[in-house]
Amino acid sequence: MLIAGPCSLESYEKGLTDAIELKKQNVDYFRAGCFKPRTYPHNFQGLREEGIEILVRIKKEVGIKVVTEIVDAQYLPLYN
Repeated sequence: MLIAGPCSLESYEKGLTDAIELKKQNVDYFRAGCFKPRTYPHNFQGLREEGIEILVRIKKEVGIKVVTEIVDAQYLPLYN
């Protein structure tokens, strides 16, 4: 099993490009971080809920499984 992808999901367009390329390389899972908690609040915190929605969209469009972390169980329903 291969899992690959960026540390942090930056945008739909970049994520889609990455996922398509990884699928061509026979990677099984596209992994991209949606939550990037930082001690300094002005640093990039990730796309959060929007990132999860993007990953679900990429999963459907590319046909690749996705993996990300969640920081609270309240976000689980977004994965459907």
